[in-house]
This record gives sequence, structure tokens and C-alpha cells, in this order.
Amino acid sequence: MLIYAMSLVGLTYDLIETSPGEILKGELQMQQKALQELKKVPEWGPHPDHLPIVTWSQFTQQAKAKKWVVMREDPHEGDTTAPNTWYVLDVSKLMDENNWMTQHPGGMGLLEGSLGEDITTKFNFHKQANPDGYYKHSNAAHNVAVSLRCAKLAGAPPTETSKSK
Repeated sequence: MLIYAMSLVGLTYDLIETSPGEILKGELQMQQKALQELKKVPEWGPHPDHLPIVTWSQFTQQAKAKKWVVMREDPHEGDTTAPNTWYVLDVSKLMDENNWMTQHPGGMGLLEGSLGEDITTKFNFHKQANPDGYYKHSNAAHNVAVSLRCAKLAGAPPTETSKSK
């Protein structure tokens, strides 16, 4: 406004007006920077690049004692290019009697019965859409799952048919 007012009295000239689209881009970039700063505040868990790698054999040997499950990274719906990366989750924190897991509708039995397993389908798909699923969990539940990562699985878990061979 100051520059425009100065142009009215001849102190500035040949003003160039920025298009509304470019102004919107700049505003969005500033909002993105502010959002990136806000995202630094909560604890998101360990960065995937800093996690140790375990084999399926190592996982199965330690899973029950350490209260581990495996879950594939949840790609956004329709994203067929997302990598198939499985993470080992330490669910012992969820199973603490003083924790919110005791309030979970699925109960402790469901989690205890899943130790040592790939819980991807149970966690991500509603029973009506997939008979092996239990519930399509909320963003908050996915954020908790990310915070429980303790290792990356080398490759993929064996399928049911390869386990039986």
C-alpha cells in the first residue's frame, strides 16, 4: 500500500502487479513452513532410516518375549507406488495395565493373540471389507503405531502358503 501511495505522487513508477495465483503460492509456502515447525513439536517416534534391520527368523525368535508385532507401512489409499516396508512394533507399552490399551474395545486378548504376527490386515481393514480385518484404525492410532517402531523387517513376512511348506 505504501509503494502504491508513493506512485500516486510520482515517487515510484512502473509498478508490476503480482498475479493472485503467485500470491496464493507464496501464502501456501509460508503456511507450509509454519506447519513444518509445528510438526517438530510432537514425538513421532524414531526415523525409519535409524532403525535396525531384523530378519523374519530374528523377529519370530524374540517376538513373544519382547511383545513385538509386524505391520506394513500403510500407503495412502490408491498409492500403488508406495514401498512395501514392514516395521517391527514394540507393543509392550500398549499392554501396560496403566495404559489406555485396557480401555481399547478389542481388549488385551486381541493384542496378546497377535504377538509375533503381521497385523497389517487386522489393523487397516474393516471386517466388512475384509474377513481377516478387525477395524480400519484412525489417524491417531496410526500415529501411535509409528511411535512404536523399533526395527525394520528385512524383506516381507512369509505368506501363509510359504509358512506351511
